[in-house]
Amino acid sequence: MGLKLIVMKNPKTVLHLVPTIENEASGVDVFVKNLCNKLILIIDIKIFTLKWTNFFKPISYLEGFEISKFFPKRLGVSNDLKSRINKSVISNEFNIIHNHGLWMMPTIYSGLFKNKGSYKLILSPH
Repeated sequence: MGLKLIVMKNPKTVLHLVPTIENEASGVDVFVKNLCNKLILIIDIKIFTLKWTNFFKPISYLEGFEISKFFPKRLGVSNDLKSRINKSVISNEFNIIHNHGLWMMPTIYSGLFKNKGSYKLILSPH
């Protein structure tokens, strides 16, 4: 099974959607940070993630979103994140949304607006 390279004629920004990048012990966090640190050298990228702690460290291509206090935190419900994805889909900000997760609300949000935009959706459950 090989990697498939996606070549875009007019690349915009690739959105990487990950529930957290704050947990250095998590393999997904380390993978996404390393991947994006390399990709930023050749394409425009953006990371949307949830803010799990008060120690959130911003990066130039990173946007963090507050988690709703009205649902169990582990679900990762964020109305701000949902609204931001909707806004970016409507404005055609991304060619690709690459979702690095499976069992939390950011995964739902990545496909929720598929009928409004023309982005490709990649799911990597890790």
